[in-house]
Amino acid sequence: MQVSVVILLTNRCNKHCPYCFMANGRDNLSYALLSKALKSLCGRPDPESTDANYSIVFMGGEPLLNFKVLKKSVALLRKMIPQTRLRCRVVTNGSLLRQRQKLKWFRENPDVQVAVSTDDVKMLEGIDIPQLSAKVILTPENVCTLADRIIDIAKRGIFVECTLADGVEWTAKSRAPLRMFFKKVQDFFCHNVALPPPDILSTAVWAVHERREGCRPGVTSFCVDAHGTLHSCERETPDFNRKSFKLIHDIQSPPELFPRKCASCRLRNLCSICPAVKASIRTRDQAVIKCLYVHEAIAASVSYLSNLAIRVSSGVLKRRECHFLASRPKLSAALLAKGCYDTGKILIDERMPR
Repeated sequence: MQVSVVILLTNRCNKHCPYCFMANGRDNLSYALLSKALKSLCGRPDPESTDANYSIVFMGGEPLLNFKVLKKSVALLRKMIPQTRLRCRVVTNGSLLRQRQKLKWFRENPDVQVAVSTDDVKMLEGIDIPQLSAKVILTPENVCTLADRIIDIAKRGIFVECTLADGVEWTAKSRAPLRMFFKKVQDFFCHNVALPPPDILSTAVWAVHERREGCRPGVTSFCVDAHGTLHSCERETPDFNRKSFKLIHDIQSPPELFPRKCASCRLRNLCSICPAVKASIRTRDQAVIKCLYVHEAIAASVSYLSNLAIRVSSGVLKRRECHFLASRPKLSAALLAKGCYDTGKILIDERMPR
């Protein structure tokens, strides 16, 4: 069983990104409150959770503004959970990572993953630490330029995660730039297979080859906010989406926002995997963009993986020359053997009318 815990170390931040979904506050989470919550979540004698793998994500605000509590919390978690079943990750804007003390600690703790949330490759300059990745947010304002920035980051050998901004004003004008974004990313990584592709180009792997269940808030996913309060999800905290909605009271968007074709779409499970994302949709345009994003991600991913499969089977490309295939030997063998790409193409044909 996988248990996910998001820890909001602080709701303070030293930046004011317009697309950020968290409100900027003045609160730091104390170690006393956090340790109490962690012992309750990770130290409980629950027979079902004795073999659980724990994914602990430290977020904010800017979590490095509460660096002392971060360090003490990681040390506590290592005492409570075997290292083979523990994964710690810090999501930061990167502005404080260049400080000598923080760089030294992350280099001395290579098992702690660091995701820099940015759309600017310059934020990653001078940050030489193990397990570094980038987390970029796709917004109406940066959709025309983000592909180039993802490419620049990948050229440094850094893995990129891409997330569609929710709770923002997407309009029909964003459709064409969104398609161009996916096409540019797909074309570049098809011709540069030695570089780590962004997560959107592996969407078909878990959408077609794997069956991924949604989270179970309060059962396998939890959140501790900056006040030490325990929640079932970080999207349920009062700071999320600048208090524009509350998950408990607003779990579903009005059904009329979604086209009837959703009911028969094979990709529907990808849209409903997170009910809180669905709850943040306020207009029909936002619903259409969300649907388009999912389908375009699948289309780009299948095209990318099919391109690799054809080149490998024809002998033009060796698996060890491709970052994606070389880093996942068992999975790549299964994908190449079981015709998952044909299944993916069927799914693509069912995309929404344009």
